Amino acid sequence: QYESTLSLDPNYTKAKQGILETKDAWCLSLLEEITGLLGKNDFTGARTQFNQAEKLGSRQTTELKKAQKQIEDAAAKHLIAQAVSFRERREFDKAKQSYEKAAQAAPNLREATAALKKFSEWLEKNTRLETEFKRAVSEVHLNSALKLLGQIESHDPDNDCLKQKAEINQRIAQYDQDLDSL
Repeated sequence: QYESTLSLDPNYTKAKQGILETKDAWCLSLLEEITGLLGKNDFTGARTQFNQAEKLGSRQTTELKKAQKQIEDAAAKHLIAQAVSFRERREFDKAKQSYEKAAQAAPNLREATAALKKFSEWLEKNTRLETEFKRAVSEVHLNSALKLLGQIESHDPDNDCLKQKAEINQRIAQYDQDLDSL
């Protein structure tokens, strides 16, 4: 109705105002649906709603910015939860990818960047300790290997390297016994 009035009189202020108010109301209506979609982890649906609201040309810029941040933060927190689950299942590559995606999804969410940094440091230390342990075992530096196992145990109590602790202790005892018999 407003548009037909504007086609007759392009300078009719009430028609222009009516169009703007209608766009604003429609925009807010679309944005209201986003919270429900995010509650269902439907990030694609939420982004679709947001994009439709944004295309309207509404004056609701503050509400649009809030909705965009809400979508980014919810997606990042979901990805962080996935990363934690991957880490618990010891799927470290997938965990790192999820942390990276979380940081990309919400670059201004400190929680996402901090989680990525913390996990990356943890993974780097874990890899270093495992490598040093395996080298110590292969070079028969068993006392060093045992010390490294202590570090691994405090850093990553579920690490598979810990399964070798009894065997290393047994080998050390055997070598001690062999030396005593000389």
